[in-house]
Amino acid sequence: MRILNVVLAITVPVSRFTVLIYNTEVLLVLQLPLIFLGTLFIWCSTTVTVSRLTLRLRWVHVHKKLMDESEIIASCRWGLHSSLPAS
Repeated sequence: MRILNVVLAITVPVSRFTVLIYNTEVLLVLQLPLIFLGTLFIWCSTTVTVSRLTLRLRWVHVHKKLMDESEIIASCRWGLHSSLPAS
């Protein structure tokens, strides 16, 4: 049951602190062979967290770049860009 809670904590959007608490509880309560299973979940949650953070930072960078380019195109279209003559 506790392992199911850990899996649910990884798949359902919750805070990283909650996942850490669940994983720590698994490591403290379970027997030695199951500790390695808990370690697997800690490793998986760390990997998922870092991957999502990396993808989110990449998305923000690309989105900001596209927004900056669209502002330049819009200002050129309306003759507001200083380097292009107004038509």
